[in-house]
Amino acid sequence: MNEKIVDRSVGLSGAFIKNLLSELFLEKQALLSVRSPGAVAELFPGEAKTFELGDSYLTIERSDWHLHIEFSKIVSVRFKMERSPRGRLVRAVIFEDEAGVTVVRGAFRTGYPPGLSDPEQIMEDFRRWARGFIDTPFVHLDFLV
Repeated sequence: MNEKIVDRSVGLSGAFIKNLLSELFLEKQALLSVRSPGAVAELFPGEAKTFELGDSYLTIERSDWHLHIEFSKIVSVRFKMERSPRGRLVRAVIFEDEAGVTVVRGAFRTGYPPGLSDPEQIMEDFRRWARGFIDTPFVHLDFLV
């Protein structure tokens, strides 16, 4: 996608969450994951049939899965970059509830985007992109590399 989807002037609202997830899922091709006690669902990106904001839920639907996110539960967004125990570069955007528990997480599917293999450039690109959101009190940057 050439056009930026995110309107960064919006507060932490359903619209902000929808826009950020849209950018992650559609443009940046991040894998979404949702956990519950004893299980995790990993939802692969691609063309969505539905990306719709309702009164209290955001619905993302593909032909093979769908996800409902109660956006009122999300109180903070964390951009995180670190190295895995195997040394792989992990970049993620984590949507958290008031207890700091992850509601939904968008993680980049590979350590390196297609056509880009320089880890320093990848880290700088992620830092630059994430810093575009830090003018809001509910957004946190957590760069461990």
